[in-house]
Amino acid sequence: MLLSIVMMVKNEEKYLYKCLTNLKPILEGIPSELIILDTGSTDKTIEIAKSHTKKVYEHPWENDFAKMRNISISHAKGQWLFILDADEIVSNPETIIEFFRTKKYKEYRTCVLSIKNFLNENESDWNIIPMMRLFKNTPDFKYSGAVHEQPLVAEPFHHLETVLEHYGYVSSDPVLMKRKFKRNVEILEQELEKNPDNVYYLFQISQSYGMYKDHKTALYYAERAYELAKEKKVTMIYIYIHLLHVALFNNKYKKVLEVAKKTIEISDEYIDAYFYLGKAQQALLKNKEAIKTFEKYIEMAMDYKSYAGYKDMVTPTLTIDSVEEVYGDLCLLYSDIGEYEKVLDIKDKISFDKAGVLDSIYHSIILSYIRLNRWKELKEYYNKIKVEGEDLKESFINNIELLKENISLDEKIALEKQFSSYEDNYGLLSKVRIALQEGNFSSLGNIKKDIKTLDFVKLPHFYGDILWYNIIEGSPIEEYLSQVREEKIFNYIQYILNEKSKRSFDILFKYIKNQYPILNIKTAHVTKILLKALLLDESLEDNYYRGILERYVANGNLLMKYTYQEHILEDELEQYLKNDEERFLMYMDKAISMKFEDLSKSISYLKKALRVFPVMKKGIELYIDEYRNLINQNLEFNSLKNNLQININQLLQEGKIDEVDSMIKEYEAIIKDDSFIYSTKSTIAMLQNSTDKAKRVIKEGLLKYPRNFDLLCNGAYLCEITKEISIANLLYKEAYKAAPNEEYKNQIQGIINKLYKE
Repeated sequence: MLLSIVMMVKNEEKYLYKCLTNLKPILEGIPSELIILDTGSTDKTIEIAKSHTKKVYEHPWENDFAKMRNISISHAKGQWLFILDADEIVSNPETIIEFFRTKKYKEYRTCVLSIKNFLNENESDWNIIPMMRLFKNTPDFKYSGAVHEQPLVAEPFHHLETVLEHYGYVSSDPVLMKRKFKRNVEILEQELEKNPDNVYYLFQISQSYGMYKDHKTALYYAERAYELAKEKKVTMIYIYIHLLHVALFNNKYKKVLEVAKKTIEISDEYIDAYFYLGKAQQALLKNKEAIKTFEKYIEMAMDYKSYAGYKDMVTPTLTIDSVEEVYGDLCLLYSDIGEYEKVLDIKDKISFDKAGVLDSIYHSIILSYIRLNRWKELKEYYNKIKVEGEDLKESFINNIELLKENISLDEKIALEKQFSSYEDNYGLLSKVRIALQEGNFSSLGNIKKDIKTLDFVKLPHFYGDILWYNIIEGSPIEEYLSQVREEKIFNYIQYILNEKSKRSFDILFKYIKNQYPILNIKTAHVTKILLKALLLDESLEDNYYRGILERYVANGNLLMKYTYQEHILEDELEQYLKNDEERFLMYMDKAISMKFEDLSKSISYLKKALRVFPVMKKGIELYIDEYRNLINQNLEFNSLKNNLQININQLLQEGKIDEVDSMIKEYEAIIKDDSFIYSTKSTIAMLQNSTDKAKRVIKEGLLKYPRNFDLLCNGAYLCEITKEISIANLLYKEAYKAAPNEEYKNQIQGIINKLYKE
């Protein structure tokens, strides 16, 4: 028997079948056997093993890896031993077959293979570790070490091109990973109790903590191992490299500088030392030094196998797969020092499947094109990205947006013009932005047809500029946002208010003012957020604040009534509401609805609203002041107010408009601001056939008194005579809800029925 493939397994069903299947060429190509020792599997491991070999043995686990490994070897009959784990796949078995067929095995006693450790499930992150796995089966060969067992090897050595793809560091099962971590650490801690200055065990326990993402503890043990190695004056490069790796994870850049330079002093043939040194220099803003270090790393990577680091059978190479990451770092560094030509030269060395690297350097690439005035090449690069996939395109566009914060206005405009030629979403956004910048929308033509194709559910916040264009135009944005979550709509609106000047608040205010306070479940969440944005802005004047707050509360409660069972709101079961804003809306609704029943209780609800949502303190205090004034108003004042209203209404019925004008001025001087003023002025305007003026007055009044019965009726009637029947119908329905008694409700219902028939 030439070769014994020896495995030790426990609960390895996940990868075992693939592992054993890939051994078939070896088992059929040379005289060989497959030996599997199971140490207590409870899954299908033994069943899978027996389907591939008859030589399956069982032995209970004894908390000692080396002992178990030696027991597995004791069953081997071959001249050579190939030690394999169940989560390893032989990717190129022909290299082992060739080693034996060409009789090369007669010249050596130990062979080093390459272990390719995958670090994530999509196999995009990995490292390479040289490891001795093929041995001549001699009587004195054995393993030692309770965990991370090591073979007692003999020279001469030979490097095989065999690659074992290792999946042991990839797991979507955190429970399994935790169990393995605890098992290994417990064994290592036991060994360190016996031998606290064992550098190898300190190294292994540091690795275990690092794999478990406890980088702070990993650093503690790595530094102990490093200091002990220096103290004992033993050169263990793998200890140095591991400390570099862990120190960088912990952002200990000065420590990385110290250890990397020490490593390079010992030997300048370990590529990892240059990788970590460059990273530390970059983090410490030593840009020119980092460039020099990374260029040395690239030089070594191009001829990696000729360096001592590749041939070192103990020290893993952790960063050989990081070449494109280093190219990315060089792009950033050259951009920082203004060498934009080099950025554009290097960028093509990074493949489009390195999305993470590209995302980190798009900013530098775009800036380099802009600074060098290479607009045509920028578009050509964007065209390539569009072909590669939507994720890369989205990342590129996001970086353009971030870059705009740091470039001149002229450069921003030039960017918009370049991308406005595209017939995609970003092209549409660029067209709108140019029009906004120029203040001229005539060039946009029938662009609203294209806007309707946009999916605002998925678009990033900066597409708020398209919503802003519609707001300026006075076009409803609700239809675009009906399927969008509240928090995303709020992000769009915040972007608009943050990006624009004080003028943006005024335009948003005008947009709200021009809308009738009609409650509609399909648009309530959009309206609620627009109103909330106004309320949170300090620019909003007190005399408008209360009315806008009332509309905000009305829309918010409409949404809640569709979301929650009636008794939750009725019985004030605030613990079932999802956040404090909803609790505020519930209490405010109760406060407003009880205004005419019990002002003291209404004020009590206002105080509850303030307790749960103090961000609306200003509006709540306005309500409290108003309600207290109502309580304190004397009978004489109320009588005067009522008499004036009766007299004004009498004059209106008699058609004495001039006298009404005079008396309403007298009323305004006494009452200051009141819904009656707006309803009377709008009635006068309608009597004078001034519909535009009437509409302005009604909307102004409804902005302050959105639930006022008279104003809602006037608005509905105005829409009726201007043939806006659908809006008239909706406003009559709102008036019905606000009607002070059943008589008025019956009158309004009769009008609604009449409109429906017509």
